[in-house]
Amino acid sequence: MTAPQPPEVELWRGKPGRYPVFTRYDLLLVPFQIAFLAFVGYGFIWRSANDGDKTGVVGGTIACVLVLGQGIGRLVLRQLTLRSAEYVVTDRHVVVVTKVFGRERTQAVPMRRIEPPVLAESADGTGSITFGDTSLFDGVSGRGDTADRESQPPELVRIPDARRVRDLIAEARRAAVAGGR
Repeated sequence: MTAPQPPEVELWRGKPGRYPVFTRYDLLLVPFQIAFLAFVGYGFIWRSANDGDKTGVVGGTIACVLVLGQGIGRLVLRQLTLRSAEYVVTDRHVVVVTKVFGRERTQAVPMRRIEPPVLAESADGTGSITFGDTSLFDGVSGRGDTADRESQPPELVRIPDARRVRDLIAEARRAAVAGGR
């Protein structure tokens, strides 16, 4: 990633310090996947095998493979994305750059458009910063405007010295909103 162009000033640059395997959204998704696999495993594969119905066994097996593939693929893609992520905070933008399978994706959100930063900090000082309301059911419940959520920067995951970074973002946001930048 290149340096910001003047008059923009870089305040902080970093990468995730640790790479979590699961996120809080997995608390919602994984139990449903397990329940689906159990239902299909018993309802289609087991019962069809006992009845001699090869179509039910094949269909149930395909459904289970797809669900397992989606679950494992999501975890692998998350790891690849986090390991390539670079975060940059300037006085005017929050920028997240990721590169997966040779494809680079840059998301730069102006400070004046972001919601207030919210910190989830660990005892060791690392933490994750999200922007605005980030309840477990955010985007799932149907309440709120998903367009607003999508216009926010992605979560800055497990960054070192997260409290200082959150304070930098909050101060830059206040200055951008007050100055109209």
